[in-house]
Amino acid sequence: MSGMCQLSALILRNAHVRSHFQAGRSPKMLKTERQDEILAILKKNKYASVQELGAALYASQPTIRRDLAQLEAAGYVMRSHGGVILRDERIDTPVAFRSSTKTRQKMLISHAAAGLIGDSRTIFVDASTTASFIAGDIRNAEGLMVVTNSLRVAEELADGAPEVWCTGGRLLRTSLAFVGNPSIRAVSDFCADIAFFSSSALGTDGIIKDYSPEETEIRRTVLRTAAKKVFLCDSSKFGLPSPFRVCALGEVDCIITDAPLPQDIEAVSRFTCTEGNGAYLYRRKDSDLGV
Repeated sequence: MSGMCQLSALILRNAHVRSHFQAGRSPKMLKTERQDEILAILKKNKYASVQELGAALYASQPTIRRDLAQLEAAGYVMRSHGGVILRDERIDTPVAFRSSTKTRQKMLISHAAAGLIGDSRTIFVDASTTASFIAGDIRNAEGLMVVTNSLRVAEELADGAPEVWCTGGRLLRTSLAFVGNPSIRAVSDFCADIAFFSSSALGTDGIIKDYSPEETEIRRTVLRTAAKKVFLCDSSKFGLPSPFRVCALGEVDCIITDAPLPQDIEAVSRFTCTEGNGAYLYRRKDSDLGV
């Protein structure tokens, strides 16, 4: 069934609201009920316009826009072209669930990443679930400064050996990431020896992409100042689409994965691969990272 047909069915399903109205009862949903309905519609249709949502829920367009603004601020959706789509961190995959999926692969990747730190004194760890596993590998690292926009990383290292700098800012509940201008200003003040980051997707065009505009801006800011950049990417992200550009693959010094990179991904030829303990390290040929 097409998206429009599905929405039409939802409009018919909510026709009981009209009968309530005709019977003299208020058709007004509670805000939380309406927002739950919006998320349910998006789970089925992926995209819906403000007009379609208003018709399906018998709500005014200003009301729908306010709901969408709140859902976007909470990190559930992303408004686009007069409508809205679900973010990659979907309501049915909360942060605790995402942290528990592909755990073995993420731990292999993070362990390999921690092995690259060497004599580095300052590192940045982003709020991705993959990068957050690094915290467990560096809890006892004396003399290391860790800058992060991740609430989970800060909590994990709170009683550890590294000195921790947390960016602060607005907290995205879906990813437990601090974002916004305060966070951007904070990361701008540091020049990390190595920045460890992940994202939602690695496109076949060789572009690292993400669904979150806020987290994308944090990563872009960090990558502009970090001496070395390490991209952590489990194989489920190969070839996926995402709307926001983080950087080109050729701009990073190293890619760490749990499986070989597909050869049809652009710029792979600029890297040399070594495999060990289940992780694949792709070092850019002209980078001296880990040498």
